[in-house]
Amino acid sequence: MIAKLKLFTITLILSSTVFSQQGTNKICLSTPIAKKIAIELTQCDSIKIELQQTQHVLNLVHLKSQYQDSTISIYRKKTTVNDSIVKAYQNQTIQYQSLVEQLTKEKQQVEEQLERSQILSNWLTGGMLAFIGIFVGNTIK
Repeated sequence: MIAKLKLFTITLILSSTVFSQQGTNKICLSTPIAKKIAIELTQCDSIKIELQQTQHVLNLVHLKSQYQDSTISIYRKKTTVNDSIVKAYQNQTIQYQSLVEQLTKEKQQVEEQLERSQILSNWLTGGMLAFIGIFVGNTIK
């Protein structure tokens, strides 16, 4: 409605026999040329509005792109932190495995020493019994 009113007003002004601008001499335009000028001026206004809307949409797209970039950056940092946590866990697992292997070896060594001690104890017990038997046997005779 406003566009039609603008078009009508511009047509009315331009269709007068004389069209003047500041700083110029008077120009006479015919009605068909005045109508064409009015239509082009109206189209120019609508093109300006469309340009502003396009610029607004472009700004929104730019902001969205920046937001996505910051989100991607956050996820990259998060992934880096998660990777370091996984590596730390893997290192801890390796250390635990190493400790388990070391403790297993120590257990085997202790078991071997215990076995040797039992054998030695059996020999000593047998030797002491034999000595006591010999000693008692010699004392009784």
